[in-house]
Amino acid sequence: MATAAPPSAIADDYERLIPAVTTASDIGDYVLGDVLGEGTFGKVRRGTHRPTGAAVAVKILERRRMTTDDDAVRVSREIALLSAVDHPNVVRLFDVIKTAGVIYLIMEFCPRGPLFDYIVSKGRVSEREACRVLHCVLNGVAHCHAADVVHRDLKPENVLLTDDPAVGLKIVDFGLGNRCGSAASPDGLLKTACGSPCYAAPEMLEGKRYRGPLADMWSLGVILYALLCGFLPFEHPNTNKLYAKIKAGRYEVPSFVSAGARDLISRLLTTDPARRYTPAHVRAHPWYRGLAVPTDPPVPGAQPLPPAAAAALGGDPWAAVDGGLVADMIAGGYRRADIVDALATRTRNHVTATYFCSVLASLKLLLHSFRCPSLAAWLCRCQRLSRCSHNRLRLHLCRPQCQRRLRTRRQLTHQPLCMLQPQPLRLRQRQPQYRPT
Repeated sequence: MATAAPPSAIADDYERLIPAVTTASDIGDYVLGDVLGEGTFGKVRRGTHRPTGAAVAVKILERRRMTTDDDAVRVSREIALLSAVDHPNVVRLFDVIKTAGVIYLIMEFCPRGPLFDYIVSKGRVSEREACRVLHCVLNGVAHCHAADVVHRDLKPENVLLTDDPAVGLKIVDFGLGNRCGSAASPDGLLKTACGSPCYAAPEMLEGKRYRGPLADMWSLGVILYALLCGFLPFEHPNTNKLYAKIKAGRYEVPSFVSAGARDLISRLLTTDPARRYTPAHVRAHPWYRGLAVPTDPPVPGAQPLPPAAAAALGGDPWAAVDGGLVADMIAGGYRRADIVDALATRTRNHVTATYFCSVLASLKLLLHSFRCPSLAAWLCRCQRLSRCSHNRLRLHLCRPQCQRRLRTRRQLTHQPLCMLQPQPLRLRQRQPQYRPT
């Protein structure tokens, strides 16, 4: 007999019922694989999406570990927050599956692991690479804040690296996240102190009511410091002394850090939230503007991206439906009405999971049409810069060495690069699935 589920506050709006799992390696459209890690309520396992063959991450939340109403509310909130954001630098929630004892969150898989491990392996990274990472993390954070979502636990362990050079990384783990602005409280202030102490903003530690987005910007400053220096700005074995250093904003920047990077760090690690830099301030800083990444917001005069690339690199992925992928899904056994309805209502379920897994796979074909991955990233970048920069790229592509790369795909010699479209995918035949009445 199935055990009773803990409090019913777990967002049924985002879930679908399926029969209890009969094996430990099979759930709905997904085959479960190796364990990637373990959290408060269960493990995270690698999975495979059967219809497309795409790799996914499956966060397994065991109901028996949700012992209080607060635990249930936290899980419900995490699902709601992940459903509210759609950005290439934030992990995508594909599907939510509920059984009597377990909730499965199906998310994007990031094969290169956490940014923390990368920093440890490198010791510290170059300023150019640190700036690129800052661009990607800031783009994801700014999108969350625009959607009234605050993370509250930003740290290198919660930033995962991808194998896509055009995207770079994704922010994960919104378990401590919350709504910000008027959605949180009438005055837009939060009161719960949470997250990792070394990355927590001083106003949090002082027990004051705080603005969530500005607390995230402090954490972003700590991440930038760790990237450039290889260690944290605030460390002490005694917790009280650690808190005192953070509240006072006492830290030292090594001499090898440039003046520009040093200045940006000081603007982020400002103990007065009213003077702390926002995403707009950071984007205007000279050190930050030293390079661009494909997921940066478009600038005036930029060349338009192909539709699939635009949706995956910052646009609204739900807005423009790819008719070719819909046709592939219908051929694979899905019903047109189910596809149209799920996309129109922005529902996270097995239908939209197949659609977006196909979109990401199709975009990967587009971005990796070249032998040189950096050239693929450059292609995306050029269309967000001025026409002059775009023309310089076209001149570069006319060089003999680039022409040799492009001959590997004969059709590229007959089309403008900005007009390339993803190739259609062949979906595996969909198996009959239980549908709740």
